[in-house]
Amino acid sequence: MAEQAGQIVKLDDWVISRVCGQVRSWQDAGLPVVPVAINVSGTRFASRNFPRYLLEHIHQHDIPPSAITLEITESVFIHDAATALTVLTALRTLGVRLALDDFGTGYSSLSYLQRFQFDKIKVDRSFVRGLGQPADALTIVRAITHLGHNLGLTVTVEGVETQEQLTVLRELGCDQMQGYLFARPAPMTN
Repeated sequence: MAEQAGQIVKLDDWVISRVCGQVRSWQDAGLPVVPVAINVSGTRFASRNFPRYLLEHIHQHDIPPSAITLEITESVFIHDAATALTVLTALRTLGVRLALDDFGTGYSSLSYLQRFQFDKIKVDRSFVRGLGQPADALTIVRAITHLGHNLGLTVTVEGVETQEQLTVLRELGCDQMQGYLFARPAPMTN
């Protein structure tokens, strides 16, 4: 809805500002710096000035760039891959972490993993729901995990809700898992 209303860039900017401020407050409280993931819309990401904008917030809040992981879907590459490459390269130079979100759905292309320098790939939750029912989902998650590891990427799986799913994903060698099995969304705390 925010994209349709022309408000997505404002929403992205608000989230970036809030996340950077929250990371700063956690640092001030003596907590360790852990990367916080921010989903960035294709519209915001397509702006060549996005890396500069993000860097301004990182400096303003005096946080390390590695504290931010930008989750980007493959759709950002469809319209202007050259701009996407320029922006990704600039973000990588800043020290921001990059994750290819919802991998395996939509516009999946192995060339994105080869051409763009990501730190991690995130396996879409739709494959996790299918674990145990026809073997196709299991085969796909295994293949993505193997591919990611061979490319030196961290493999994160979304949507883990049961102990059985966790067991299978651990056996497959997935690096990180997230989902309701571990925690429900919670308010920020200082």
